[in-house]
Amino acid sequence: MDGFRSIWVEQRDRAGLIQHLRDGQADPERLRELEQCHDLDLFDLLAHHGFAASPLTRRERADGYLIESAPWLDSLDPDAAQVLRGFGQQFAIGGTEALESPSLWDVPEIQRAGGFYVLSRLDRPPAEVMREAKGRLFSV
Repeated sequence: MDGFRSIWVEQRDRAGLIQHLRDGQADPERLRELEQCHDLDLFDLLAHHGFAASPLTRRERADGYLIESAPWLDSLDPDAAQVLRGFGQQFAIGGTEALESPSLWDVPEIQRAGGFYVLSRLDRPPAEVMREAKGRLFSV
């Protein structure tokens, strides 16, 4: 499961996995449709089928991320923490795809907090901070 999480966090690796599944005629989107699991992120659907993990809805995963990451978020610059809380809220709405859409930076809550710029003020590159946030999200 840890290996699956690390693949899922990296967009390039995840895209390769999904393409591999589709090439093998196991389209995860079709599986979600058949099972009527539209409130699940593909991560939870595949983790459930591949690893017998209990699936969480997008909202449950986002809420768990916000609760379990509270000490980490509280240790950050308040504006950066607000951006990362906004990531959790956007995941609840649109799942993994919402976190990787350029429109993420247009969300008013994230814009007001400083968006990408505020993450660049932290002690490490924004991509690394975002990777950690995703890792925390998928470890709930």
